[in-house]
Amino acid sequence: MFAAAAKADTDTAALIRRGLETGGQTDESEVTAFTDGCPGLRCILVDAGVAQPPILDWFPIAMRMQDAAQAAGGLLTDGPGG
Repeated sequence: MFAAAAKADTDTAALIRRGLETGGQTDESEVTAFTDGCPGLRCILVDAGVAQPPILDWFPIAMRMQDAAQAAGGLLTDGPGG
């Protein structure tokens, strides 16, 4: 599963389970999830049968940092010459 909408009337854990089964998951499969750090996702992954802790995907963090850097670049400075 690539993404799911929060607060939708959808059983996200069931969607993940179905996607894993469709992808060929077996009882011996070790599944690793990559997430953007959503705090509620860990419980959903456990409900879906993903036992290993997720790995944080750094791309969303990098995008947030880029947005913050661009916002900070537009701020006025209180120092001399600025």
